Amino acid sequence: MTRRQRRRRHAHSSARMAQPGEWLIDMHDVTRFDLASAYALIRAITCRREPPSVTIRGAPRMVQRAFRHTGLDEIATMT
Repeated sequence: MTRRQRRRRHAHSSARMAQPGEWLIDMHDVTRFDLASAYALIRAITCRREPPSVTIRGAPRMVQRAFRHTGLDEIATMT
């Protein structure tokens, strides 16, 4: 891949990631989720000009507790 192709590919992926949209996060297989990870997810959601609609599916109770503690449950829909 040439340098020009890499730049074009990076620009395309960056533009696509910058656009608002819907995120579906499937957490059925997650057994642990620490507070630092929850805060990192909050930052990823809120640092955009137009935050995406976030749905978190299948989070175990321990993970949901971390979400409540950090306030992530207020900016994402839990199902």
